[in-house]
Amino acid sequence: MKGSGKLHTESRVAVVGGGPAGSLFAIFLARYSSEVGISLDVDIFEPKSFAAPGPKGCNRCAGILSSSLIQNLKELGLEIPESVIRNKITAYSLHSPLGIISVENPNPLTPIYSVYRGGGPLRFPLGIEVSLDNFLLEQARASGAKIIAQRVTEIHGLPELAVVSDGKKISYDLVALAAGVNAPNIGMVGLNYIPPRLRRMAQDELFARQEDVLEAFGDSVRVCLFPKTDLVFGSLTPKGNFINVSLLGKRETPPNMDSFLASEIVRKLLPFSYQRGCGCRPLIAIGAARNPAADGFVAIGDAGVTRLYKDGIGSALLTARESARTVIYHGITRLDFQKNYLRFCQAMEKDNRWGKVLFQLHEQVQGSRTFFLAQARLVEKEKGKSQKQPFTRIIWGLFTGSYSYGYILKLAMLPNTLIKLLGAIFSETGGSHRSEAK
Repeated sequence: MKGSGKLHTESRVAVVGGGPAGSLFAIFLARYSSEVGISLDVDIFEPKSFAAPGPKGCNRCAGILSSSLIQNLKELGLEIPESVIRNKITAYSLHSPLGIISVENPNPLTPIYSVYRGGGPLRFPLGIEVSLDNFLLEQARASGAKIIAQRVTEIHGLPELAVVSDGKKISYDLVALAAGVNAPNIGMVGLNYIPPRLRRMAQDELFARQEDVLEAFGDSVRVCLFPKTDLVFGSLTPKGNFINVSLLGKRETPPNMDSFLASEIVRKLLPFSYQRGCGCRPLIAIGAARNPAADGFVAIGDAGVTRLYKDGIGSALLTARESARTVIYHGITRLDFQKNYLRFCQAMEKDNRWGKVLFQLHEQVQGSRTFFLAQARLVEKEKGKSQKQPFTRIIWGLFTGSYSYGYILKLAMLPNTLIKLLGAIFSETGGSHRSEAK
């Protein structure tokens, strides 16, 4: 890091990881540096080939793009290619032993998409044209970044800011850590960076006839809830003639995929033959990294902070944008990051605390038949309405990541929302009492 702690023309930037966080960071760097009249040398280190099927080419994600992410990409002039989009998702259905709640997108003009991060499932490869990560990496290349197909094994902090790759130590003015939590460990020398706390999920890709998937799912994601179990939720997401299965549990060990697929609820949702094509047990961040910034060093994406359980790709974009804005318009010292980028990270951490409250509340009430039926009644009443729809928005936001957790909780705590909920609960309770009286 030279002189004033500012980037200047010909400053050298290393981006460790070429997933969405790293690619978008490079794209934002190019945009902002152009606005201030400087030109940077940006190297993205990414050893993975996104053309490869299965874990070798995939960053191990369910692959849901939130509406807010899609809008933010449009602000960069980026449109997701049709070859990348596997399904446009217009609805979510919650399936429980207590019943079904179907929720339609409250903002139909802002769709969400299902995608693949790499070249498709291991046993049924689809090719590089379906890879979201490859699309974004190529956009970074087009913005001027150089792609280096090597793994970084160490990052060195000051006094000699550098990365070690292929046995060589290379000096830079700025190093951005954008490697996801499923990447191999990277040694930190002279840095106090501590990765986020992690939890392991279970995922698979089911291959079936496209007409069977379309008939059973349409454009709807199925979320399965099992009250009084260790499963937070299990989701089934259509992707053309595939269905992504993602399970999140409460324990350190991943949920059991075989047991989930064998459950009565899931068997009813999959009334056709299928083949399992690509199982993995990915890690997800359930907390923020400690010391994610130092002089000339910044961690972004889930290496820094990400939204709890949802919209990891959207979080990658937001952290990439805020960190790039900081280094171009303010500087690359620890103090610059503290005053700017880290304030954004702290706001996301605060929102995640609201998210924990929401999921804890949801866990407490999901086994209540009265509460479940009251929700179903209220969501049904909101269908066809173009405005408000608080109960639809609460469920949609909670499971898609399209809204902040703070917004969802605020919406749930509005007096009018609570009055309607209490009224629906009273109606359900009264109805069951009347049935018993008969």
